[in-house]
Amino acid sequence: MRELRHYFQNDKQVPRELIYISSYWKSGVSEDGHKAFKQQDAQQSSK
Repeated sequence: MRELRHYFQNDKQVPRELIYISSYWKSGVSEDGHKAFKQQDAQQSSK
C-alpha cells in the first residue's frame, strides 16, 4: 500500500485527495491485527 501511494503521489503526481488504497489482508496477521495495521498506516500516511 505504501509503495502504491508513493508511486501515485510522487511519480504520477496524483493529488492525495483522489487516491484511496486499502488492503484486504496481510499474510500471517489476524483480522484484528490487520485492522490495527491499517489504522496505524493511515495515521502515518496522513502526516
